[in-house]
Amino acid sequence: MNPDELPKPVGEIVLPPAPLTPRQEELCARLDSLHALYDLPVSPSDMFRGAIFASRPECRNNPDWLAQTGNSLREVLYPFYSRQVEGIPTDKKEILEKFGSVKVDDEIIRRMGVVYGKVEGIAHHGNVKKNGVDYVTFSPDDFTALLSEFEQVILDSLTRQVDVHADFDTIVNAGPPAETTHV
Repeated sequence: MNPDELPKPVGEIVLPPAPLTPRQEELCARLDSLHALYDLPVSPSDMFRGAIFASRPECRNNPDWLAQTGNSLREVLYPFYSRQVEGIPTDKKEILEKFGSVKVDDEIIRRMGVVYGKVEGIAHHGNVKKNGVDYVTFSPDDFTALLSEFEQVILDSLTRQVDVHADFDTIVNAGPPAETTHV
């Protein structure tokens, strides 16, 4: 088809950035800290923000939104899984220990691997079968659950001692729970 025969776009629609929750902002900060520690040139928070942008309801008319989102989330995890990322150890525990994670154990590594397999499956349009993801039947609700799982495993794996202290401070500063009156 001749490019001159294609319909011309009408107007210009530019969507604003997708808003992130406080939890997602915290995830972005931790991911950027990890990448800075290893002097990696890419911004994982930009990839994560791109995944959130591509997955928002306004963008779901794009028939490839799910795979594009999966690709961005997979790329966030590449320092743990791709041997092509130079300057970072191949041992996931070593990566997390150098970062200062207080939750380094086999279970967190296993959970991260499950999430990686799922996002890899959707990034490859279902051509890579891992961790029970069926791309053909994968729904927006399934994506929401996967995104929540992704966020939780990353936040858990990148929790430092200073984060634990901040949580304690929040609890202590909140004071005792308000008394309730029973009728």
